[in-house]
Parts: sequence; C-alpha cells; structure tokens
Amino acid sequence: MENGNLIENFICPHCKDILLVRKEGQDDFYGCRSCGASFPVFFGIPDFRLSDSYEDYEYDMLSCRELIKSYKQYDFKTLWKGYPWKNNLPSRGKVNIKFEKIYWKMEEETFLKHGYAILYKINRYLELKNKPALTRGVSFEAGGAYGLYTLGFSQYFKRVFFTDLSLRNVIIAKKFIEEKKLENVTIFCSDIERLPVRDNMFDFIHCNGVIEHVRNPQNIINEAYRTLKKDGIYMILSPNKYSLWIEPHYRLIGYGFWPKSIRMVLVRKFRKVADLKGTILISLRQLKMLIRRSAFKNSFCVYFLPKNLKETSRLGLVRKITVFLFNSFIIGDIFDFFVNKVFISVMPYHIALCSKKRSEEKNNEVNL
Repeated sequence: MENGNLIENFICPHCKDILLVRKEGQDDFYGCRSCGASFPVFFGIPDFRLSDSYEDYEYDMLSCRELIKSYKQYDFKTLWKGYPWKNNLPSRGKVNIKFEKIYWKMEEETFLKHGYAILYKINRYLELKNKPALTRGVSFEAGGAYGLYTLGFSQYFKRVFFTDLSLRNVIIAKKFIEEKKLENVTIFCSDIERLPVRDNMFDFIHCNGVIEHVRNPQNIINEAYRTLKKDGIYMILSPNKYSLWIEPHYRLIGYGFWPKSIRMVLVRKFRKVADLKGTILISLRQLKMLIRRSAFKNSFCVYFLPKNLKETSRLGLVRKITVFLFNSFIIGDIFDFFVNKVFISVMPYHIALCSKKRSEEKNNEVNL
C-alpha cells in the first residue's frame, strides 16, 4: 500500500486549491494555503471530510477508536464482520438476524471475486460494442466500503486509489490491502460529492451501489467528470427502485411499486429498520436524467448484463440459466433484447458506462 507523501495528488475539497503537508506536535495533517482548512491523518489515513460531510461522524470516530484496538490482533475477515470491536459500541437498534445471515452468505460467496467480476463484465460489454478494453492506467474506487474490489483492480491497473465516507470502512479496507500485499493502492477518507483530488486524474472510476446513499447524486457524477481523464470511463451501478426482484437493502420484492406508507410498514416489520434514511433508490429514468444533466450529456450507455457474458461471480440456478440463455445460438439475441431493452426498467440494477469525450466530441451522442 503506497500511502506515503502523496501531496501532489490531493487538493482542498472545499476550495480546490493546493494542500500542504504540515505538522502539529507528532501528528501530520494537510492544510489548505487558501481557505485555511485542515485535514488530519488518522492511523496513517488522510481524512478529507468536511464538517458537514457525515451525519454519523461521532459514531464513526468512536468505531475507529475501538477498531484500532483490535487491528493488530485480528485478521481482515474478523474485523470485517465486526468482532470483537463492535461489542464495545453503543447499540444502534435491533439487528435482523435472518437478513444478516443472507448478507454474509452472499458476501462470502463472492468474497475475492468482486474486482475481477466487474472488470470482466465491463470489458465484455466494450468488446460487444467493438470498443477497446479499459485502459490499464489509474483507477479510482469511489465509495468502496471494505476494499474488496481492490484485489482485482490492483492486478489490472497500474495504480488504484480508494476512498469511502466512513473512516471505519477505510481502516478495515487498509487491513485487507495489507494482508493481500497490494503495493499499488492508495487509500484516503473523503466525501465523493467533494473529492480532494485534482482534475483529469483517473482512467477509470468505479462507483458501485453508492449513488443511492449520497445526499446529492448529481454532485458525485459532476465530480467524476472533473476527475476523469479524457476518454476515461466512469461506471455507475445503481440498484433499481422499480426492480421486480428482491431489493438488496431491505429484501423487499417490487420495492418501488409499493405505496410509500405500506413499504415503510413492510420494511419495519421484516427488516427491523426504523426508517429509510440513508438509502434513496432511483429509477432508470432518474439515472439517465442525472447523467444527461452533467457534462457527460449523452456520452453514456445503460445496460443490465452484457450479452456475451460467459460466467457470473455468484452461483445459483437463475444465474446459470441467464448465462445459458445469453449464449444460446437460437434465442440469445431475443433474450438480450428483452433483458437489456424491453424489461430493463424492472431489472434488479442498472450499469451506466459514461465516457469523457474530447471537446470536439462532447456534444455528440455516443453509444458505447
């Protein structure tokens, strides 16, 4: 993990001016020469969150202090699942045991496959559209949670940057990166609505299951455009509000089709969640509208799965049947038409690939 003096990569998330490395006692911190903002380094991790970035800041910092007490003693998987450091934290309400078991079973199934699988899906789609594969330059994991994608990314890209709004998550990701000895990964904590990185820095930006958790989705798309290099690719995976499948956060079938009052009752009863705060799902129409309002304009495509998919990271009968149908000589094209055209608005999630075109191409519609 390369987290040394990386001052040349970072700028002030508030005013976008240059940051300087400064020292206060034994502690390093980043200071802005223009607006005077300062950003601490906690446990070797730069923390670029602004004061209003994170409503759960105090609880997050309390979690971090408990987490680092167990950091050296336990491996990544133990810290990832929250034991024993979570035992010393105040209760945050009831936990739905059934949901927790489903979640961990799903994560264990795809544990080390995350990064490889998503790059495989993207490159298969680009191949289908006769486009070159993703450039093996600099990638950015925007809102990467526990860092599981970094394993696949670090082997594909020359350099990987990783961030998450929760410093607790970044510390757990640090453990994963250290255990896997990933030398080309740089980590920091930040709000992806106000990134502390310079313009035109990344060849590929990955934002998977994050857009539904931010306050202003338009901001993260605008920031992605700013920090993406020319001809770079920005990938958004957005869980669908109007999916006919099981919604991943609340395990509710047809989530967006239920009236809000009934939806809330069902979520409280079966998921044991007091409210829907922090997760605002968007539809296919809303996703397209957000991208078109940004500088990407029409330089994007949206799909569910590429037709030439040969395998999936997760197992199961439905996935095996899906792969078989996509690759069927007789009905492959028909199945693709229905999945990625006719019924795409009710698929479980949507993948948007946005391309930052050069100025002379910017106003032309691009079909990736």
